[in-house]
Amino acid sequence: MSQLQELARRLTSAGYALHPEGTATYTLNTDDGTVVLMHWTGDSVGSEELITTSARAGSTAAYIPTPDGGIVACITDSSTVAVLHYDEDEEEWVEADGLPQCEVDPNGQLVACLDSTASVVVAFQNDAGDLICLQESDEDESWTTTEIQGARKPAAGTPLSIRIDFDSLALQVFYIAESDGAVHGATRLHGATLWEDTVVLPTGGSESLKRLLVMNGPNGAADYMAYALTSADNVVQLTAGEAVNDLGHVGKDGVLVPSTTAECCMHIFGLVINLNFSLTIGVESKKRRFFR
Repeated sequence: MSQLQELARRLTSAGYALHPEGTATYTLNTDDGTVVLMHWTGDSVGSEELITTSARAGSTAAYIPTPDGGIVACITDSSTVAVLHYDEDEEEWVEADGLPQCEVDPNGQLVACLDSTASVVVAFQNDAGDLICLQESDEDESWTTTEIQGARKPAAGTPLSIRIDFDSLALQVFYIAESDGAVHGATRLHGATLWEDTVVLPTGGSESLKRLLVMNGPNGAADYMAYALTSADNVVQLTAGEAVNDLGHVGKDGVLVPSTTAECCMHIFGLVINLNFSLTIGVESKKRRFFR
């Protein structure tokens, strides 16, 4: 399967992750009000697993593969944040201990990753429209919620993207700002508590975006690029200083029909996916306290 089709699968799913050995991919589906984890090999689904029957239909979710089964963050059918892990003894998915009740905006999205200390970090838009960071403590089984202060007011239902910077280990949350319609990045340096907001990329403004994937561009850490899914199910590439590049349209069957210029852009996507995955695996090899 082409990298372009893999990109389309990532952007159209509720959540996406790579297999620990890099041989396959995972997607999450929430369309029917449940969270279902799908394990893909090539363009075929090898297996499906029901994670929870409480999910807001059509909402975003996140899957983090770990050696002991994985971590799932999702939005429940009552629009609250849930974090679950696979309990090997019980042989089922169980909810995190001590998780505070966090209300999500009716149209809000959610993303998650592991930070540089192997703690779970969930970013979401709350019912007041603010961006919130929910984080597992690296000392005990508690969780903290903090507003991502310094961020511009996000657009209602903004798509979100989250990552750890390879060099600085800073946590970055990307979103669409209401004021200018551009992609902004809120960055918290490793060991810091304050967030710094910067304008990252223009969006062109012609179509609203419903999914967003931000990464480093070809010129290093100070340069960004993004792939996004528009409200019309078009996959586009956003690059600083350039016009929005239309890569193709995703049909109801999930198949992307590429534009004539699409394939020439995709080597960057494949490279970044592999690098992101390697960083995640390195972090996950550290023994975890909560998910054991």
